[in-house]
Amino acid sequence: MGLFRRSSKDPLLTDGHVTVLLHRATVEMDYQAVLQLHRIYAGQAPPGELWTWWLNQAEALARSGERSLAAAAIDLSRKANIEPWDPLTAGHYARMRAIEAM
Repeated sequence: MGLFRRSSKDPLLTDGHVTVLLHRATVEMDYQAVLQLHRIYAGQAPPGELWTWWLNQAEALARSGERSLAAAAIDLSRKANIEPWDPLTAGHYARMRAIEAM
């Protein structure tokens, strides 16, 4: 298994605990939930590529019909564009709009 592949112990975005954290981070604006999500997923991608990895997950959710969860993942992207998450790029914003249009 490669260094940055998803570990079997890391929950999917569809995991109940993750969906609760997404809600807390995006609806309740709970910074601790933002930090917890970062701790869970920070090792999934090389430095500077976490948002790309995250948007890959959001796109997979959208393609599988999990549109509300994909929207929550994108909402987190827009709202968690803060430390310790990396800054979003123009390319990330364009990709979010493309996923939302699916």
